Amino acid sequence: MRPLVLSLLSVLLIAAESAWDAVPEPARRLVDQILAINATLEPEVDVAAAHQAFGELVQTVKPAADAGRPQATIAALNKAILADREVSYISQQYWRDSSFAAALLRRKGNCLATTTLYAAVAKAVGLPIVAVLAPEHAWACWADDKVRINIETTDGGSLRSDITYLARFQIDRDAFAYYGWMSPLRDEQLLAELHLVAAHHLAGRQDYQAARRHLAEVRSALPQRRDLELVELGYAANQTRDRAPLRAAAERLANDSTSPPPLVLAALRTLAAEHRARLDRAAERSALMRAYAMAPWHEQDELLEQLSTCLRGLRDHTGAALCMELAVARDPDNIGKKAWLAGMLVEAKRMDEGLALIATVRAENPEESYFANMQAGLLVTAGRREEGWKIFDGLTPPRTDLETYETNRAWFLAVWGDRETFYPQFEKALDMATDPSVLSWIAEDDDLDAYRGETRFIQAVERCRQRLMDGPAKPASPGP
Repeated sequence: MRPLVLSLLSVLLIAAESAWDAVPEPARRLVDQILAINATLEPEVDVAAAHQAFGELVQTVKPAADAGRPQATIAALNKAILADREVSYISQQYWRDSSFAAALLRRKGNCLATTTLYAAVAKAVGLPIVAVLAPEHAWACWADDKVRINIETTDGGSLRSDITYLARFQIDRDAFAYYGWMSPLRDEQLLAELHLVAAHHLAGRQDYQAARRHLAEVRSALPQRRDLELVELGYAANQTRDRAPLRAAAERLANDSTSPPPLVLAALRTLAAEHRARLDRAAERSALMRAYAMAPWHEQDELLEQLSTCLRGLRDHTGAALCMELAVARDPDNIGKKAWLAGMLVEAKRMDEGLALIATVRAENPEESYFANMQAGLLVTAGRREEGWKIFDGLTPPRTDLETYETNRAWFLAVWGDRETFYPQFEKALDMATDPSVLSWIAEDDDLDAYRGETRFIQAVERCRQRLMDGPAKPASPGP
């Protein structure tokens, strides 16, 4: 029997290899470029297994490419790519869910993952289906010289009209022209979006040098995106601790008459964040109000969130909660905003509402450590200490954004009130901080008031302030 088993195994391996080899070379090249970017997010992904899975999927889909009319072809593709494989939509950890491997190997993914897979398979079978983008969303689109059909990959491939998306996002003319929203993406433009995800992921891990290399690929593919200069300078500022070039560029772009409105808006938001880090709430509010006055609908919720944080810093907790409620009303599917609103409701003495909202958030996404830490701290605030500690004690570090994770742990231990555990965590968080906005949290969070006059607290904050704001800049590591 053993020779037969080996023979069958050999046949299977040859078949798998042939399936990948049968994929047209342009599609194989695109998939390999996608997988190379994917390796930044998930180095453990088995490339050979991905090749095999993609080749087999293309073989399955090939008959669908001959279905005739576009609608019939799309229906057949939806069945083969999404329904038969039981691909489910998730959006819990953006770096993981937006990866190509998520949709291909795990059969789960967010809009970017499922759309990337759909477009890559369509390319392999010669269909005019590509990815398109809108603010914080992606979908597939049949786009030839005769017809345009939008395909919502997070909803089984349902067909959506342009009007549906225009009504949803309220995109203005300037943003259309600047960002290219809803325009069919060329391969290099799709790869640029994946590089941008990788850059943000690496920045969250404080690997700014690698993040800047990925960002260079984005800027090369999208030279019109002058706002990416601010992203690059932001990475450099976190890397070198010298924030003056970032502030100078933001001032220049915000006040340059040749800057298109979306670029001015990006510059104003950057300035607001820098003012916040320097605890200049008046200047922050001024920048945010100027930005809000010119912002299109789809960006107003983000500005409302920043305004709510500004009001919180001014200890106007009622106003902060109201601003955040408006932000959530405009973006009701964003559970990150809902989690932040939960905390603000508690600070505004609306305890029951805040606890109910954070419980809803946790039910939607039980694995995100930020939401779990938030719920744990709010439960302690409400006097339910054992419940809060049980959640906190079960947390494990995420793969990315460790700086936020450690800061959130310090906040919980401040709420918990045990100085023996709080101070080591607080000092750890401050020592690893690269974003000076941590200083505004320290200066303005009510939950830290009990510690402010203590020598150990004052010394830790001063070390962090000197390092992030006043200390000599470190030599910049080579960028892209």
